[in-house]
Amino acid sequence: MIRLLMKQVETLEAHVKKQNKRIADLESRLNEPPKNSGNSSIPPSKGFKGNKGEDHNKAERTGARKRQPRAQGNKPAFGGQS
Repeated sequence: MIRLLMKQVETLEAHVKKQNKRIADLESRLNEPPKNSGNSSIPPSKGFKGNKGEDHNKAERTGARKRQPRAQGNKPAFGGQS
């Protein structure tokens, strides 16, 4: 019984040690500057966008796109006289 408990303690200590290392790694990442196109492999055209507001983004994603109305009547294609 004591041997079993000692083995469990060793296993838990190893797990705690592993978690402490992971926590230290994550905390060190908190001190790094945020990623942007200047300090990452992301090209400027795909860079991070500023917050435009939730309503603005939602409007862009929902609904059908509006189309331009087509010309009516017998108008020439390139503006010439027929």
